[in-house]
Amino acid sequence: MKRIDDFVQTNDLITKDSTIIVAVSTGVDSMLLLEWLLRRESLYNIHIVVAHAHHGLRDASNEELSFIRHYCEQRHIKLYTKHLHVHEKQKANNDAGQSVQPLARELRYQFFEEVMEKERAHYIMTGHHGDDQVETVLMRVTRGYSGGGLGIPKVRAFGRGQLVRPLLCLAKEDIYELARAEQIPWCEDASNEDQHYTRNRFRQAVLPKLKDENRRLHVSFQHFVDDYEEQRVYIEAEAEKILQQCVFKQEEGHILHIHPFRIHPIPLQRRAFHLLLNYLYRNKNVLVSRVHSDQCLRLLHADRSSAEIQLPEGLKVSRSYDQIRFTYGKPFAQRPQETVRVNEWPTVVQTSIGAITFEQTEKRRSASLMECHIPMEHVTVPLFVRSRLPGDVIQPKGMTGTQKVKQVFIDQKIPKEERASWPIITDDHGQIIWIPKLKNSTIAEEQSQSSYIRMTIQRTVNL
Repeated sequence: MKRIDDFVQTNDLITKDSTIIVAVSTGVDSMLLLEWLLRRESLYNIHIVVAHAHHGLRDASNEELSFIRHYCEQRHIKLYTKHLHVHEKQKANNDAGQSVQPLARELRYQFFEEVMEKERAHYIMTGHHGDDQVETVLMRVTRGYSGGGLGIPKVRAFGRGQLVRPLLCLAKEDIYELARAEQIPWCEDASNEDQHYTRNRFRQAVLPKLKDENRRLHVSFQHFVDDYEEQRVYIEAEAEKILQQCVFKQEEGHILHIHPFRIHPIPLQRRAFHLLLNYLYRNKNVLVSRVHSDQCLRLLHADRSSAEIQLPEGLKVSRSYDQIRFTYGKPFAQRPQETVRVNEWPTVVQTSIGAITFEQTEKRRSASLMECHIPMEHVTVPLFVRSRLPGDVIQPKGMTGTQKVKQVFIDQKIPKEERASWPIITDDHGQIIWIPKLKNSTIAEEQSQSSYIRMTIQRTVNL
């Protein structure tokens, strides 16, 4: 039992004065865990509650239920049980051809969360052990890693508290040895020998050969998973920062700005794409894999300035100049900017590229394409916010001649889909005084003898 004590203390898996739900199947793993906790009840001043899920998948399920009821009655332990009716729910979901195990797990953990909530518990603990860790890593690598956690975490958020696995420090044979030495009763699950289940095939055919090479295989795998998880958490945090800087949400979808995104290392780009796709698929039954993120990477680094790919569930990823767009179904709508009259200060006008604030001020700030200052005496109010019109021209700041607005969009590589809705600011005579984010007019160079109209564009909200 000392190895469990050391593992729990080293990883700070239990706090004193807490309520712990123990998930007990009656197998040797969960029974050892329960017995270990009972013997530390006074040490940690913990309140122990048992939760047993009756799946109804095997004839032995009723015997196991009777076993745990008798065990808890003898020791005065509070017990929650629930018949999950897995087969009935599988038929109701029309999943008869699918494996029953994922549904059983989903229902089981729903039950555990219900018990945690009823007991206001801090922890749910399960009997996952070191061999489970090895099997999980091998299975995930074999079937194709999808980018999340690679192994079984020692602790993770669950329900109102945490899900903890104190037995990951032990191999299966260690658990049997301890249970026999401590005279702990358990029920043997015959389904553990069923070759129909992938995990059992790994357990019986693969693990013995690996353990011939390393008897402490589970320890090596646990160290590997710990190191991997530390690196994954760090990389995902950095990828999240990149998404916050480079991806912006619009009504029709999300836009990724290529230039600031491409300066980051490719591993971070790949992880950022993976996180973004997981976000976009959050309400859909799609398992995001490396195949999907690699497709996005190829689009990002393609020589062509215009291209698109189609991902599952109708998600279209299209590149245009310095942007990559993520949209479902229809392309971005080309809705013209609604014409808005502005003759009061301050006024805020919502546009497709962000909110524009109009205010009167006596001082001007440093020049910027995100902000424009126009002397009151050089314009005729009211001002108007509108979409572009055929033949529109602007006299850009620093130039003596005019330039077509169409050419401004081309030079700035504004995608065609955005041009119709891009806001144009004019005075009452129709003179274009500002194209937000793109061009200030020559009027913006003039000094005022009285006051200015300050126009400021706010950035579109990101993820």
